[in-house]
Amino acid sequence: MRTATPHDCRFQNDVDAVRAADGKVLRVTRPGYGEGDAHASEAEAATLEVDHEIPNDTNLAGLERWIRFALPGFLGVPGLVQSDE
Repeated sequence: MRTATPHDCRFQNDVDAVRAADGKVLRVTRPGYGEGDAHASEAEAATLEVDHEIPNDTNLAGLERWIRFALPGFLGVPGLVQSDE
């Protein structure tokens, strides 16, 4: 399996490159943060079409849980198995 993980897609050419490699484009949003940023890269990033939007509306532990357990299923790859230990 070939993987690549850009930390950031701000322009359409970034999205095109991810999709050309059969990748998925995800956006993490945090209500109350990032709105009103006038920088050109932020303005374009807000308009890009993504495959899935992840609401980061709890705390860091909640976002980590989503990444560890839900994201692999969305991407169709093996994920971590939650243990009761």
